[in-house]
Amino acid sequence: MLRVAGWLVFGTLMAAAGYELALALGAGSLGPDPGDDVAGSTFVQVVAFLAMVAAAALAPFPGVRPSSAALFAPAAAAYLVAFYFTYDPYYAPTLRRYSEGNVGGWWIVVVAVIAVANGVLTRLQPPIGRYTTSAVLVLVLLTTLFAGDGH
Repeated sequence: MLRVAGWLVFGTLMAAAGYELALALGAGSLGPDPGDDVAGSTFVQVVAFLAMVAAAALAPFPGVRPSSAALFAPAAAAYLVAFYFTYDPYYAPTLRRYSEGNVGGWWIVVVAVIAVANGVLTRLQPPIGRYTTSAVLVLVLLTTLFAGDGH
């Protein structure tokens, strides 16, 4: 059961990252009024945040395969990076990206590198990496929340 949950969480994070990447590349459009987001965007964000919380909770359990646990933090970082370059609906209809807000790009790079390094650690040393994955996922989640609140 935990093995399936681990792969489901990974798949959810990757699907959310793909959705945010499509938005960053111009798919969808913001509404005519400030705060009007692309249809479904809020739902995807909530699902991604819940998937990060679930991944942080699942990572320490030995029933989750190290191969899937090693992908949790990099998948969350992929979501963070794609989200960072999407348009902020607060400024609609102006096309201002979250990257123009209060979180610097250097911090996004640092968090993404930490997440990828954690994935490598989890793959090579599962007993250690399983626990650090939870902390890294909390870091990615908080960074995503702060990046999205840049007004």
